[in-house]
Amino acid sequence: MAATPTPDMTYKAFSFQGIKFRIGEHVIVKSEETTDFVAKIKAVYTDSNSGIHVEVQWYYRPEDLPSKRKPYHAVDELVESNHTDKIPPQTVHCKCRVLTLDEYQAWRQEPIDDVSSELRDLPVYFSRTSYDVTTRKIKARPKPICHCKKPYNPDLPIIMCQTCSKPFHPQCVGLTEEESEAQAASWSCSSCNVDKNQSSSKARAKRNSAAKKTRAKPKRAASAKAATNGSKAAKRR
Repeated sequence: MAATPTPDMTYKAFSFQGIKFRIGEHVIVKSEETTDFVAKIKAVYTDSNSGIHVEVQWYYRPEDLPSKRKPYHAVDELVESNHTDKIPPQTVHCKCRVLTLDEYQAWRQEPIDDVSSELRDLPVYFSRTSYDVTTRKIKARPKPICHCKKPYNPDLPIIMCQTCSKPFHPQCVGLTEEESEAQAASWSCSSCNVDKNQSSSKARAKRNSAAKKTRAKPKRAASAKAATNGSKAAKRR
C-alpha cells in the first residue's frame, strides 16, 4: 500500500510491520482483554481523509455466546458470525488459519514436515457452526453421535464401528481409552453385533434345514426303489 493512500479507494491487501495481509485471510486482532480476537479480512479501503480501514468479520469463542461453552466444544473451536466491524490496521497482530472440521482433523494428522514453512507457525482453529447476531441463534448445530447423542468433540477419543462406520465415545460403550485403541480395527457396536448374531442364527437355521432335506432324499429314493422291485416281482408271478 502506498505511503500516502488515495482517498476513497479500495485495496486487495495492506501491509503492517512488514507483513502483508490480504482480503480473505484470517487474522488475530489485538485485544485489551486477556484473549485476542479472531477475524476474517473482508475489505481494505480509505475514507475521504485518506485514513486506512480494515473491515473484518468476527469469529466468536463459544464462551462468548449467550449459550456459553458446551462439553462438545474443542479448545481450538470458533463460531463464525455475521458480525462485522471497521478496525484500524495497526490492531491486526498476525495471521492465523481457520479450517473446517474435516480440514482440522486432517491437519492434526499431518506430519509437521509436510506443512509449508509459511503456515507452520500460524495459530490454527476450526469452525463448524455459525452465529447470527441479529437473531442470537446458532445455525447448523453439530450433529449428535454415540448413544449419548452429544456432538463430536475432536479433543475427546472416539471408536468407530467397523460395520456401520458410526462413532462412539469409548466410555459410553464400556471401554477404556486403551481398550478402544486396542480394539479399533475390529470393534463393532452393540446394534451391529445383534444384527450379526441374527444373521448367523438365520444362516445356521438355513444350513440345518438344507442338511435335513439332503438326509431325507436317500430314504425317498430307497422307498421308490423298493416299490419298483415289488412291482417287477408281481409281474414275474
